[in-house]
Amino acid sequence: MQIRRYFTSAAIFSLILAMALLSGCRNKKAPVGTSGGEGQPPYKPANLRALFISETEILLTWQDRSDNEDGFEVHESVNDDTSFYHLTTTPPNTDSLWLRDKSRDSTYYYRVQAFNEFGQSLFSDTAEATKGAVILTFERQDSPCLSVSYCPDGTEVISGWGDFVIRVWSVINGDLIRIYTGHENMVTAIAFSPDSVHFASGSNDNSVRIWNFIERRMKYTLMGHIEFVNCLAFSPDGRFLASGSIDRTVQIWKVDTGEHLLTLYDTTRVFSVAYSPDGRYLASAVGMKVRIWDPSNGEALLTLLGEDEYVNAVAFSPDGEQLATGSANGTVALWNTRWEDRIGETVHNYEILLYGHEDSIFDVAYSPNGRYLASGSRDDTIIIWDPVERDYSMTLSDHEVAVYSIDFSPDSHYLASASGDRTVKIWGYFY
Repeated sequence: MQIRRYFTSAAIFSLILAMALLSGCRNKKAPVGTSGGEGQPPYKPANLRALFISETEILLTWQDRSDNEDGFEVHESVNDDTSFYHLTTTPPNTDSLWLRDKSRDSTYYYRVQAFNEFGQSLFSDTAEATKGAVILTFERQDSPCLSVSYCPDGTEVISGWGDFVIRVWSVINGDLIRIYTGHENMVTAIAFSPDSVHFASGSNDNSVRIWNFIERRMKYTLMGHIEFVNCLAFSPDGRFLASGSIDRTVQIWKVDTGEHLLTLYDTTRVFSVAYSPDGRYLASAVGMKVRIWDPSNGEALLTLLGEDEYVNAVAFSPDGEQLATGSANGTVALWNTRWEDRIGETVHNYEILLYGHEDSIFDVAYSPNGRYLASGSRDDTIIIWDPVERDYSMTLSDHEVAVYSIDFSPDSHYLASASGDRTVKIWGYFY
């Protein structure tokens, strides 16, 4: 075990986030009467937290509740919470410890006790450090969260709620930063523009709104749909916005003016839309199929038809070589996107079908580095897949009801999820 005393620039944001998340237990002495008195052992530490802050490093923090300790003993257990051993001893008035040379494939458990010449305190509660752990929860008591998106700089998440309100949360300190109002029904879709200036919201009031995030104001209300808006996607250059609706259409809008450009008509309701990374294709989930469009002219290029199940979600991989679809039967299908010779066809042959969920999938999302694919489901879980090896990686299971929306942070280290249990959760640390 080593205490790391320096860090690289790549770890700076993760460290700042970790320290802020855990700062609630730092530098706070206990109220009078809770620390050990003269001639007594010290009082036990409180609020022990453990968090992976890189692939091989863990940050421990705790609350020092005594003023008479001679130091702290840190105990560790690997892959179970019973076989603890003494790891190290820290000086008095310490409230954090940075550990390195840890394995990302292991789960670590920690507990801390204070000591002095008169004895040892009780142990703190046990803290667990594992990949894919919840590190932040944003909660409302009266409304489900239906959509979530990371801001491009990774410091905030923006979320749409069932009470018609859009909320922006800081992932640095967990604070609710601001709210946006104006929709007259549930906010079912949120998307952030790559330019970091604009975000869009879609609602069951049939409207799409474009907001200036920097100036904190609404820019345009886009009225073109005649039924609920289910989904939104910005083009890779941020110039265009696609919106999908129960009214069986995808609408294309010009972001800087709010001008309506195209209407793409289909045969049934649209559940999800996604642009390819090069902007050449727009995928829409419609009924039991996926339609691939040319977004520049509205031409339907081809159709993907896999199993006889409704497709609820679509997402392109960051390199554009793969399309993931999530279906009502709980499966994720991976499709090859080399479609140049398939124009006009109905394509049935997906590359692989991934099984793991026990109910409908509502959203799929790739990490920006392409190493992970996440799927959120009605079965209350998120599954992380390896899209390269085309295999299961892990299950995240802290939500109490359906997961409606998911989005990776720009650095691919964290995942945000929105759920009907009235929470947004931030998960980490992914490598």
